[in-house]
Amino acid sequence: MPAALPRMKAIGCSTAAAFLWGLAMMITATAGLLLRGRVESFHLPTILLVFFAGGVLGWWLADLVGHFFQRIVIRRRVLAVLAFAGLAAATVFVTAGLFALEYRSFYAQWHAETLSGIWFLQFIFTSASAFYQFAVMATRLYLPLGPLFLFAGTWIMLRRMR
Repeated sequence: MPAALPRMKAIGCSTAAAFLWGLAMMITATAGLLLRGRVESFHLPTILLVFFAGGVLGWWLADLVGHFFQRIVIRRRVLAVLAFAGLAAATVFVTAGLFALEYRSFYAQWHAETLSGIWFLQFIFTSASAFYQFAVMATRLYLPLGPLFLFAGTWIMLRRMR
């Protein structure tokens, strides 16, 4: 039992860090919407939930991959660059995936019978168009606060990897 205690503490720290990263991404999206005069959107709760969940899941993914690279990469600077790029990519990718699921749930009512050949094509192209739409329209919501939070998040992630 005592051997499991440090592991539980590490999981708790990772969960707390992921929650804080999710809050940071939600704040970033709110600031981006405020700067663009779009905060009165009736989709605001959904947008903020997608950015929060994308941040939480993105942190966990980046943390998992980061611990793998920690054992392989010897140079601290290379690990810092990988953590920075990995956290950014994981957060954007997971958030775009959640956006694609939300997008897909709307268009599912017009799609063919589930698991049919046409359904697979509709699923692929709907998801691809959602990823593209997120890349074009929603990634700018990470500005101007996103890079600041990204530097802070990378610093926290690297401190946890020691």
